Amino acid sequence: IATLKPSAITLRLATTEDLDALERVERRCFAAIRRSSRRSLRASLASTSQHVWVGCVPGTDGVVHIAGVMTLHWKPTSVRIYSLAVMPAYRGVGMGRILVEKALSE
Repeated sequence: IATLKPSAITLRLATTEDLDALERVERRCFAAIRRSSRRSLRASLASTSQHVWVGCVPGTDGVVHIAGVMTLHWKPTSVRIYSLAVMPAYRGVGMGRILVEKALSE
């Protein structure tokens, strides 16, 4: 994983099909008191004032995995990074930077 190049990371908006993976990231990255619940994640996905972006990486098993998640809250004059999480195995390869750059370009 340490050899993962930032060019291998792809971003896309999350869908309800990603709920299990989003929960995995929450469990791995946040203490129980700080985690978003499945209900909260589902609400974020359905909201017109929030975007949930996922950073995806190719796995050695040939499957694309969600390794980072960022939730943005839109306000009339601004956007707020509500949550940003990168799976520990993918820290230090540029995932967080790429997600933040996406937020800045929104």
